[in-house]
Amino acid sequence: MPKESPFHSYPLKRGQTRGAKAGLWASLTGSVKKDASGEVSTEKIVGKFKAVIEVETKEARAEYQSEKKDLFSDLVDCIKKLAEKRGVGIYFKTDLLEEEAKAG
Repeated sequence: MPKESPFHSYPLKRGQTRGAKAGLWASLTGSVKKDASGEVSTEKIVGKFKAVIEVETKEARAEYQSEKKDLFSDLVDCIKKLAEKRGVGIYFKTDLLEEEAKAG
């Protein structure tokens, strides 16, 4: 079963749909493509544009970053307590966590 992609996908098209004229060869062979309105179309799908689109408010983003920072600090505290309990020395560079949190 195929896995659903996290990307939004849009076809990239090249050509013309309004005011296009059929070429001589297409007219002779009867292979003139027409769109839904009956106009001649030279439009072709030449690729695919994929993107992740996120829409959020500044307040929601700030709340998310705050929750994320709290979760990271709780995780660091738990790991430090566990390391202390087992007698293992551990050191975290929390400035890297802060940089990552700022970057999103």
